[in-house]
Amino acid sequence: MSKRTRFSADAAWELEDAARRVDLARPGWGDKLYGQVFDAIDHIERDSEAWQKFDGIGDERRFVVHRFPCVLVYLEMETEIVITAVVYGGREPGYWRGARADHARSAEQRLLLVRHVAKYLRNG
Repeated sequence: MSKRTRFSADAAWELEDAARRVDLARPGWGDKLYGQVFDAIDHIERDSEAWQKFDGIGDERRFVVHRFPCVLVYLEMETEIVITAVVYGGREPGYWRGARADHARSAEQRLLLVRHVAKYLRNG
């Protein structure tokens, strides 16, 4: 069974912002962007490891959205897939990296907590 996908709060905002920008340039195309993003999510959920890792920094992968200068950056977790960024080519370069670093830190903190709880439960 495939994992379900959710957007981080930042990624959801980025998608809305990208659709708004697209719609301003070409009225009605914001909806087309949403449609392509949802198609991309279907592909990701079917085979999340099919797309290459984003860079050498972490485990995030990227999916280039068809017909738009847009990339979905996602992270496969144990029970779900999280879209961590929607990188839209119409925005300033590198704007999304700060949110990415925050997400990585919080994921690392959750992992440390899970390990601590597991160790506690094993040792009684």
